[in-house]
Order: sequence, then C-alpha cells, then structure tokens
Amino acid sequence: MEDLYEDIIVPVTKDTAAKALEPSIEKLKKELNEVSDSINNQLDTAGLENISASFRFPGGSARDLLSGFELRLEDPSNTSIFRKGMGIQSMAIMASFMWITRQEKDNGNSVVWMLEEPESYLHPELADSCRRVLDRLNNESTVVSTTHSIGFVPSDPNRVVGTELVGEDPERRTEIKKFTNYYSATQSLRNSLGVKFSDFYNLSKLNVFVEGPSDRELIKWFLKATKGESVEDLECSLLRESEIYDFGGVSQLEGFLKATWRFIHKERAAVSLFDGDEAGVNARSNLQSYFGQNEIRFETKKDFLSVRKGFAIEGLFPDDWIKDIYSEKGNWFDEYSEDAMGNLEPFGLRRGKADPFRNRLVRRAESQDGFEWAGKWISVCNHLHEALRWQADKLGLELH
Repeated sequence: MEDLYEDIIVPVTKDTAAKALEPSIEKLKKELNEVSDSINNQLDTAGLENISASFRFPGGSARDLLSGFELRLEDPSNTSIFRKGMGIQSMAIMASFMWITRQEKDNGNSVVWMLEEPESYLHPELADSCRRVLDRLNNESTVVSTTHSIGFVPSDPNRVVGTELVGEDPERRTEIKKFTNYYSATQSLRNSLGVKFSDFYNLSKLNVFVEGPSDRELIKWFLKATKGESVEDLECSLLRESEIYDFGGVSQLEGFLKATWRFIHKERAAVSLFDGDEAGVNARSNLQSYFGQNEIRFETKKDFLSVRKGFAIEGLFPDDWIKDIYSEKGNWFDEYSEDAMGNLEPFGLRRGKADPFRNRLVRRAESQDGFEWAGKWISVCNHLHEALRWQADKLGLELH
C-alpha cells in the first residue's frame, strides 16, 4: 500500500500543488535572494569574498520543494491512511484513481489501469463499494483486472476472458478462454475454485431443513437424549452428523426452497422436514407442484418428509401424554378433539402456550426409563437417516 501511495498518488499530488505555487515562485526567489545577499555580505565582511551563497530549488523546480504530504482518513478517528485497516487503505487508494485519471487526461494522456485482484482485503460490503468505484473508473479509462471473486466478474461477457491450462508437461501452456454468457464465465471460476452455490448459505455436507426453531430444538433434544443409549431400531448416525437449519416458519422454508433447491440438491445432501399440519401440507404441496412443473426433483422420503399427518412435531410424543395435558390444562388449547374410537385428532394451542406445552412433554420423556414412548420419533429419525444416505450416495459423497 505504501508503494502504491508513494508511486501513484504522491507524484500527481506534487504536480498539482506545484502548479498552485507557480504564481508565487518569483516572489519566493526574490525572498531567497535577499537571504543569500545577506549571507554574502557577512562573508565579505569576514574577508571571504571568494565564497558566494545562493538558494536553488531541489532538482531545479518548485515541485521538488514539496514533501511530507500525508493522506489522512476520518472514520471518525482522523489518522494517517496507514493506521487504517488494509481494506480501507485499499479502497482509499482505488478511490484516488479517478482524480489521477483526470489529471493525466488533462495532460493529453490516455490511462490504462491494471489491477491484480482488487478484491484483496475487502469484506463483502467494501467489495460492493469497490465494484462501483471501478465501474465509474472504467467510464473514463481502461481498467484491466484479474480476479478470483465471482462478484468482480462483469455481467457483459464481452468484457471477460479467462485462462486455462491445456496440454501435458512439458508442452503444458496457458490459453485465453472467451465466454458467450455471464453464467459460463462465472461457472468456470466456480469450477476452478471449487465454489458451489450452496457455499453461499454455509451449508454442510449433510443438512436437514426444518420450519422453525421449535422443530430444530426438539430434534436436537431427542438426538442428545438418545446419544450413547441403546435404543432399539434407531439408526440416525447420519442425522447426528448433519447440520439442522430452521427458517423461522414454514413460509420462509417454502420461499428458500423455491429459490435455491434447483441448485442445492445437485451439490449437497439436504432433506426438508415439514410439519403435518395444514400449513406444512400446503407448503409441501406448493413445492411439489412448482418443482414438478419445472422438472426439478423433489421426492418424498428422499428430499422431504412430513412428521405426522395432521400434526406438528409435538405430535411425535405419545397421544396419551397429550390427552393427559388436555385433562389438566384444557385452557392451553384452542382446538382439541378425539374421534369416536378415542383417537387423538389434530389440535391447536393458544398463543403463548406452545412453549410450556412442549416443556411438559420433554420433562415427561426425560423422566421415563428407556424409550418405549419414542416410536414415532424413532421412525422420523430413521427416515431422515435413510434420505440423507440416499442423497449422499447419489452425489458420491464420502461419509464417515
């Protein structure tokens, strides 16, 4: 950064300041001559007539008088540019390029900027600002840059060239590669870097998408409760290796999948888990219809599961436990019924009662000896495990 500053910014700044000083140069010379005349008079008086003093500008020009320029930035602390972070330093220097370009053009010069990886040191917000600066700079000069950042690839494919290694040693060489569209240009970069669409969402190798935080917390609770335990028929090793992501609600999960599933399912093992209540059923149905029309895979027990028909995830606990809570805390429910055979039907909870309802179910489960109560939980976890395995096999992922 200091080399860029000294080699690019300082010289043009000195030229500009020297022009501003020109009207005062003759006066400055006169003042300096008076000083040298005074010195010479003193030398003559001392009998040193053979010595003569005079002042000359360093290098013979006013420009060379100028030194010690310091570029300062305030954010809000006002300090030298070199006391700021590298990203801010980089942005400030690139921001100066427009002024330097205009100075050079005023002198009749054409300007070409050659920038190597301008994204270096920049966090995402600064990178976006940098792109805007360089786009404007390109309107007044020629900007040639190398980059490993997809965000710095121009949308116009005519402005993009890539490089690729071809041939075998010792004949191996680098060739220029052109692109017909933006997608192919960025796809080449993604391939060379091993970058995938799903990386943007920080997804793991194995992933489970759920509607909301209560779904995520209950699944994690069950996995923790059964960890190290011998639970008959439970196989969820891949589920334990997975990251579980909630989206704050079923509509948010639906929107996320509509926007991303066409890419994600080709890159990551990911299974979506929907509640079996009306909202979950509607979201699942909408997605199947949408993906079917667009010929995108979205299959039951492979890409998604529903916890239990008609019920949210709390319906995986024994029905008798839910009936017992109703008998004690009927005012927690705004909808509750049993059919003629005494089977529990889908129910609804009043606002603010979902948390105490779940807590009571969890406490009762934790008080049990063994996991005879957990049949529905075991079934869901087993199906998630099998779906993750199927996807991992299809993608050729190496699993522990």
